[in-house]
Amino acid sequence: MALLKRTFSELLDFTRATTGTFVGSNGLIQTAAIDAPRFTHDPVTLEGQGFLVEEVRTNLNIRSGSLDNDVWVKTLSVQATSIPSPLSSENYYKLVPADGETFRTIRQELASSVIENTIITVSAFFKPAEWNSIRLGFTDNNGNFKVGTFNSSNESTSGIQISFVRISNTEWRVSYTDTVGSGANNVKVYVYVTNNGEIGTAGDGVSGAYVWGIQSEEGSFPTTYIPTTSAQVTRAADQCERTLTGNEFDQNQGALYAELSTKEVQAGIGLTDDTVLERIVLRRSGVGIGQALLSSDGINSTIDTDAGVYVDEGLNKLAVSWSLAGYKFSCNGQIIGSNSLPSGRVPLFTNLIIATSENLGIRSKVRTNKSCRLFPKSLSDAELIALTGGA
Repeated sequence: MALLKRTFSELLDFTRATTGTFVGSNGLIQTAAIDAPRFTHDPVTLEGQGFLVEEVRTNLNIRSGSLDNDVWVKTLSVQATSIPSPLSSENYYKLVPADGETFRTIRQELASSVIENTIITVSAFFKPAEWNSIRLGFTDNNGNFKVGTFNSSNESTSGIQISFVRISNTEWRVSYTDTVGSGANNVKVYVYVTNNGEIGTAGDGVSGAYVWGIQSEEGSFPTTYIPTTSAQVTRAADQCERTLTGNEFDQNQGALYAELSTKEVQAGIGLTDDTVLERIVLRRSGVGIGQALLSSDGINSTIDTDAGVYVDEGLNKLAVSWSLAGYKFSCNGQIIGSNSLPSGRVPLFTNLIIATSENLGIRSKVRTNKSCRLFPKSLSDAELIALTGGA
């Protein structure tokens, strides 16, 4: 039924100018070579999550996995351990405050100034020991201390800007997101450990918790881990598309299907002529909203899901079918709606876009694509419902 059923390299043109990390089938962080696609997995269940797409990001911290290095200013003991981190070639460090001391930290002033009012995300990998909580954040450009707390004993947080992802039965990746504000002071990133979610726990010289892999990046969410040594490291954006030839489709009818997971606005896949004037797009348009977008002659037409149909946590199945009679949109087993064609004709397209420039309205944000299909004919309501997971 699918038009293109070939190997990845036969089907799509993929590039990424740098290496990139992903979670392998063993649940550990692995590194993909330059121009090698990444197929990531759930680190706990080991289930394949699909093709990973990310935008360009830079880890602003140096020595991200070497917390005993002098670049990290310490007011507590940073102890090397033999406990493997998610990157199996490196180990966790144990952070241990001295007897009677509280609010003891490791910190690093970012090597380059962050532009004022920029949003940044600080993340770290965490494993409890005698203590079960981590606090992380930064001082902003005005010297204000912005921080959140994660308590692993009950997976609770303090501060709406903090989030976490379980990476094993006893490990988490914890992140804190906030704006650096205005001013000219360099941003300082802080990490420290406590117990039971407390703001500060008095040390005994022995108790603490394990931390590794600190990453600070401009943006409102954490991306895959970018290891650094003596300098900041930039991971290039994933670029993925296919140029379609005339014998692969009927311009006047077809269908596009995607199974994907994303929480980023306008992230998705689509067909375009490399302009915003002509396109057929499946994407997330906002919080909890999936969308089909068609444009022809620069005229847009959209169909959005109702609340509760598209899920921001997990995979979604979306499909759009078109013909000269109009187009239909289905999401997660439901026909969402139908509409007439914008400007009275099917949009012209030459490329299938998986990850490309954001100016097409198909953003290369963090996303996993488990499946993508292009059909040479329009599909019935029953076919769309079955394709997107309905009965």
